[in-house]
Order: sequence, then structure tokens, then C-alpha cells
Amino acid sequence: MENKSDNVLNLLSSRELEIAKLLACGSTNTMIAKELSISKSTVKAHVLSIYLKLNVKTRAQLAYIIGYKN
Repeated sequence: MENKSDNVLNLLSSRELEIAKLLACGSTNTMIAKELSISKSTVKAHVLSIYLKLNVKTRAQLAYIIGYKN
């Protein structure tokens, strides 16, 4: 059975989910850009989209939704 956070995560594209998981683990935009071989501005665009879709304002809120505890 899916919980509420699983349903919310279905709003994200596969790339956004990949980036969201990296953000939730504490990766910086620069680290994500290097790991995924994309530009920092592309990462920033994905981060904005993720925040808007999930209605969060901080990485801590995102980590809570993703289910990571730092």
C-alpha cells in the first residue's frame, strides 16, 4: 500500500526524483551537476520544479518527504 509521500513523489519525473534523492542526502547543486554530468543551472531548474511540485521551501522539508533522516 502506498503512503502519502509515495503519492506525492509520483508528481516528479524520474530525473527530478533522482535529483530530489541526492538533495535529501545532502548533495550540493555543484555535486549533483558533476555526478549527473549536467550544468548547475539545469540542477537549479530541477530543484525549483521539485520544490514547486512538492510545495516545500527547504532541503530539510524535502528530505522529510523523501524519507531520509540526516
